[in-house]
Amino acid sequence: MKYFAGDLSDAEREKTELWVNSSSANKKVFEEVKMIFDSCEIAETSTKYNVDEAWSKFDQWMQAEKTSQRQYKIRQLTYSVLKYAAVVILAVSIGFGISNFISEKQEIAEITFNVPKGHRSDVVLQDGTKVMLNSGSEMRVVYNHASERRVILSGEAWFDVAHDSQKPFFVDTERFSVEVIGTAFNIKSYPEDALNHFYLSEGSVQLRNFKGDNLLLNPGQYVAISSDESFTLKTSPGEQTLLSWKEGRYYFRMEPLSEIAKLIERAYGLEVEFATPEIAMEKYTGSLSVDDHVSDLIKKLVLTSGFPMEYTIEDRKIILSSQ
Repeated sequence: MKYFAGDLSDAEREKTELWVNSSSANKKVFEEVKMIFDSCEIAETSTKYNVDEAWSKFDQWMQAEKTSQRQYKIRQLTYSVLKYAAVVILAVSIGFGISNFISEKQEIAEITFNVPKGHRSDVVLQDGTKVMLNSGSEMRVVYNHASERRVILSGEAWFDVAHDSQKPFFVDTERFSVEVIGTAFNIKSYPEDALNHFYLSEGSVQLRNFKGDNLLLNPGQYVAISSDESFTLKTSPGEQTLLSWKEGRYYFRMEPLSEIAKLIERAYGLEVEFATPEIAMEKYTGSLSVDDHVSDLIKKLVLTSGFPMEYTIEDRKIILSSQ
């Protein structure tokens, strides 16, 4: 904001302009921020926002950007450092799923990563933790804790948590919470699913539900979490099967078509509708790959079904019905 108010030093102004001119995307964000500044007419003397602190945060993010490998690899899902600075200064939300707030009494910094259906995304957090988010997932990263690291997940994600014995890493979901200091694991926690799943690849973790139950897990253990938050240890189908989604492949064994439809919707960004409700109960064993055309997949399901059915594709909707 100091840039638009004309209160930057020459070095600060030069740094900002170099960043803005480094890409067309940065320039677009810069213009958006200017538009917000012009419309809000926020002066540096405002008592609600600490501009000096905001600029300091912007400078820290600029330095971090040089050494960190924050990135979205899938479908060019990128985010911009300037968006953080602009949001921190203005205390409003701009850009895709990012929000930061600063007040005089308390500082809360939160970044939200949204991955649309039909996409997957890699993220590297500030502490070096690597996260891969599956389609239709959302992860909120909270930075207001001095003694811990915390994210809030809805959807599916693979975590490779950077080790830090002084700052445990927490993942909160709608049904349970995970506490680690450095390990690798997979969480599948879509709110609409009857069962959520947790798989531990390395290290050890503590699972907690909101009823007060605790479960300590060892590598290779696989847990189902029901809608009442109960934990059930399951026989693992194997790490390759569980983590194949990272490569765009999904395996299913005797799964009802209603559950497979959820996979199709998330993997392809389509809607599946059952014109004949009985079809949803048909069970299948097999796999799907996002590299295959969705019509080829549906044809296979129709041909192998014990229930005579047909399909139509209208816009971005697949309609399944009996013949």
